[in-house]
Amino acid sequence: MAADGPSAMVALDHRMPDCIVLDLIMPNPSGFETLRGMRKRHGTLPPVLVISGMQGDSVPGYATRVNKADGFVAKAAIDDAEDGLLPQIRLLLSQPAARG
Repeated sequence: MAADGPSAMVALDHRMPDCIVLDLIMPNPSGFETLRGMRKRHGTLPPVLVISGMQGDSVPGYATRVNKADGFVAKAAIDDAEDGLLPQIRLLLSQPAARG
């Protein structure tokens, strides 16, 4: 677990996890900037699940299509038994890996 983007980058240098859960709202740099930096630095990543408290219908699409996260969970739904954090992590880990 890392407290911010720079710490997450350093953690990935030492150990690549099975799945990355990344909050969009982080102190400098943002979650999107951190994800771009991770991809630039490491190339292929394990599945990336983005979480956010940001409101709006465009946030999930922006996270997955534009920033190429593998999944999105709204913070309001984190504990949801079907679409929350744990079910989404299980879903991502059950899919074949093909990220770059």
